[in-house]
Amino acid sequence: MRDAVIPLVILLNCCKGKQTGTLTQQKAGRFCHNLRISRNKVLKGVAQRGKRRPGWFFGLNDQGEIMSFTLTSGNTDDRAVVEKLTQYLTGLLFGDRWYISKNTEQSRY
Repeated sequence: MRDAVIPLVILLNCCKGKQTGTLTQQKAGRFCHNLRISRNKVLKGVAQRGKRRPGWFFGLNDQGEIMSFTLTSGNTDDRAVVEKLTQYLTGLLFGDRWYISKNTEQSRY
């Protein structure tokens, strides 16, 4: 699995869509049941176990194409990732009220 991360990042960066407007979306991932957590070898030494869920954060355009993405640990604030995702994007940014804080709103304009 660890060997697949770099090719996945390259593939997703090569297949980005046109910048027409951006929607932020978070998708939680569940990778291992708690009964088998000690046997899990996926991303061993990289991934950490936490109380909160790990998540994928996506920046999507209005046509559903991936514009930007990042992987975060469970203790990362969802709003902290928005600026990183939208750093090189232009156009309007749409998302849940939770993702768009005052600092994010002011830095976009």
